[in-house]
Amino acid sequence: MRWHGQETGGCSSLSMANNTLSAHAYLRRIWCGGLLIAVLVFGEFTSFAASPKSEKDTTKVVSLVPSFTEIAYGLGSESMIAGVSDFCRFPAAALAKPRVGGFLNPSLERIVALSPTVVVLSSSQVDLQRKLEQLSISTVSIKTDSLADVFATLHRAGDIFGKPEQAATIAEKWRKQLAAFREEWTSTSKVRALVVVSRQPNALQDIYVAGPASYLGELLEIAGGKNVVSNSNRPYPPVTKEQILEFDPEVIFDFSLGELAKNRDASEVHLAVWQSLSTVQAVKSRRIYAITDPHFTIPGPSMFETLAVLANYLHSAGATRDK
Repeated sequence: MRWHGQETGGCSSLSMANNTLSAHAYLRRIWCGGLLIAVLVFGEFTSFAASPKSEKDTTKVVSLVPSFTEIAYGLGSESMIAGVSDFCRFPAAALAKPRVGGFLNPSLERIVALSPTVVVLSSSQVDLQRKLEQLSISTVSIKTDSLADVFATLHRAGDIFGKPEQAATIAEKWRKQLAAFREEWTSTSKVRALVVVSRQPNALQDIYVAGPASYLGELLEIAGGKNVVSNSNRPYPPVTKEQILEFDPEVIFDFSLGELAKNRDASEVHLAVWQSLSTVQAVKSRRIYAITDPHFTIPGPSMFETLAVLANYLHSAGATRDK
């Protein structure tokens, strides 16, 4: 018996969460119940993919931020992307761009060799930013902690690529989509949930979760969830096993598998440790969902697929809910 996955529509939670088709299927179910949401979602993805390309060719950007890279492609500005980080995997076309290393080990030599006019990096890459500026290479620092940061990144990309009006149009469509999702679940009872973003392999140690002010925490709330971590101002605070026992969530979303997701047996071992918290409602009701698709955690256009997956599991049968 696969305790970690509640069967839904013939698929386990593990397989459904790793399948973007499940998200689109859920959007179709929303359409059946409310035409507005389906029209907005479909229209946005069509518009985002069909954005016209810029004629500018003087800008050369090295992007170390996956969400910025994806937005750049959505704006039709991929020709101005000179290089990307190892974690810039979406859209698939970005995989063909020159790689300059990961988040913790970016190669300064590779970046400089690409002769960028600007390097877009994470706000936490302070040391790299200092080194680049010492070489007179312009940098743009990007935050990715919240939904507000997503919109700020979109507008900043519009400015960098000379497409501020196009970025503003997309931003307005995104806001309408988010409002439609929020309205869909406003009148429903909230499901108490915990979103785990990282922990030690095969152990409930060094656990970090999505707080209410985080990107994933905000999506959880929009999808009709009630974050059991309600007293932290940090986007992704640490918690202990003892705290999880006190929280007693009805649903647990576990985003922590990482590379373990490639091996089914390793995934099962990693997830099996939740059984040690046998008194927690999510464990008793088999409502622990492993979300293995890395695209769902990137703050950007994929937020609507992430919302659909979260809402699908939050509101599936079997939850005891309260306001």
